[in-house]
Amino acid sequence: MRSSKPDPVRAGPGHAAQRADAASKAIVAAETDARNAQVARQRAARLERDATLAALPAAPKPVRKSGRK
Repeated sequence: MRSSKPDPVRAGPGHAAQRADAASKAIVAAETDARNAQVARQRAARLERDATLAALPAAPKPVRKSGRK
């Protein structure tokens, strides 16, 4: 019983082009996923930093001396 897949040696040039196109699309998708993951990590780090800064007590305001010298 023969496989339904064509023999890679006998496959035409169009098949190779389709495989190359699919591979390039997979690479672009992987790069996009990596970029989105990096953006999510940066956003999480920013939120964590903002939460840490919000938990700190407020800085004391400088005291202004009244009157002129």
